[in-house]
Amino acid sequence: MLIAYFPAYYVSHNDLDVFAYVRDFFTVEGWPVGPPWFLWVLFFFNVLFVLVNPIVQKYKSKVNVLTDHFSSKPTLLFFVLVLLTWIAYVPITYYVGAGTWIGWLPFDFQLSRFLLYFVYFMIGVLIGNTGFNEKLFSKSSGIVKKWWLWIILSLGIFGGLVISSFYLSEMVKNNQIKEFHALMISFSLFVLSCVSSCLAFITVFRKFAVRNIKWWNSLSENAYLIYLIHYIFVVWIQFFLMKYEIPAFVKFAITFVFALALSWITSSLLRKIKLVKRFL
Repeated sequence: MLIAYFPAYYVSHNDLDVFAYVRDFFTVEGWPVGPPWFLWVLFFFNVLFVLVNPIVQKYKSKVNVLTDHFSSKPTLLFFVLVLLTWIAYVPITYYVGAGTWIGWLPFDFQLSRFLLYFVYFMIGVLIGNTGFNEKLFSKSSGIVKKWWLWIILSLGIFGGLVISSFYLSEMVKNNQIKEFHALMISFSLFVLSCVSSCLAFITVFRKFAVRNIKWWNSLSENAYLIYLIHYIFVVWIQFFLMKYEIPAFVKFAITFVFALALSWITSSLLRKIKLVKRFL
């Protein structure tokens, strides 16, 4: 992030003094953690899991039975996930706000999503302890067979979320609806969008990712490191494009293509180093 945020500092201060920037980054800005903020949170969740793992292993057989049950009942799975997601996200988000951050220096996190991430982390852990490729997400399961439905739902709900955000805010301003009700509608649509999108991605890949493709395998192997370094290229490419008067969508396309390509190439080169490849 120290490399990624330099263009933002330059635009704000019109100053190329690297030492001044470093001082500003750690003191004035308080060490902004950027997009990888939740990685330390996931490490923390791993520590918690070490403590509860004996309990998880004790009930592993029951979890297997439960997931097998869901494989033939996709609608039930959808509503159970919606309920868990709603409980983990909506109440805390209403009381603290969707954009509230808390923490210390790089150990910063989005308070409204902390419990949500933990719930999904544990769901992943529990499902990961089962034969999910043979049962819950097997190609013959009712969930995967409904891949087209999850796509329609995810796109439709996301579209509704985007459109409703404008109308709900206007309705609140015009006293046509109470703010509480508007927030509940918006938060609930967000929850539905999260669940349907997760199911759509999982089932589409289970349905169509049926053979090895060299470039796809490479993307999979480099995905984590691409995520860690991509923001550097995203910010710098946007910075270089600032002086050009071209449509925003064209800038987005250029940024996306070049950021992905440069991140991918950099990751592939870094992973040639044995120590890097061992961990990343």
